Amino acid sequence: MTIEGSFPTTRLRRTRQHPWLRALVAETTLSPADLIWPIFVHDHEASMPVGSMPGVERLSIDGVVKADTTEPDLFRGEELRRRQLAVGYTLEELETILHPMVEDAQEAVGSMGDDTPIAVLSNQY
Repeated sequence: MTIEGSFPTTRLRRTRQHPWLRALVAETTLSPADLIWPIFVHDHEASMPVGSMPGVERLSIDGVVKADTTEPDLFRGEELRRRQLAVGYTLEELETILHPMVEDAQEAVGSMGDDTPIAVLSNQY
């Protein structure tokens, strides 16, 4: 390989020899689809503008959460079960974790085991 000329006039292009290497060193682009739009929530009844962000408002909790609406069921019956199995849900997880969460509308509380020391290692008998 011979290099003719100095750097400003000659650019080495070793990073462009293979498609995988070009993709690795390529410049990234940023589009509106990559951005997020934050939602500011406060305890007051009415919306309030955010002074430093024109067009953005602090919304009331009632304006964000609609407790009286329900989400539609996307899948039911065997189709739902097939999809749950496809992502790794076991029957045990469905019965011991998900089912109580749906019934009680609370987070499941589980245990990883018993952490009580055995009597030989305990100071109290």
